[in-house]
Amino acid sequence: MVVGERTRGGAHPREGFRVHPHLEASVPVQRALNPVSGTNWEGIGISPDVEVDAPSAFTEAYRRALEHVVALPVAPGRREVTEEAHAALAELRSGVAG
Repeated sequence: MVVGERTRGGAHPREGFRVHPHLEASVPVQRALNPVSGTNWEGIGISPDVEVDAPSAFTEAYRRALEHVVALPVAPGRREVTEEAHAALAELRSGVAG
């Protein structure tokens, strides 16, 4: 799952060539292709699965990961991890609320 903002759409690697002391030409030297669609994301960008502003992206992804861990069945070998996830989620929620 991708969490954050749409990317700017830079799909083509480029090289810069100096043509004058104060001028550089930027030339695409390759093209990335999606093997399924045959297209790429140049100028379009990639849409995240969960669109949130960049400053909120880590917290949103972390919250979703913790919620996923908490929702898994508790197995004997995972009890400690589940408890840690519950505690981290409670701390995250209290920080957002307060």
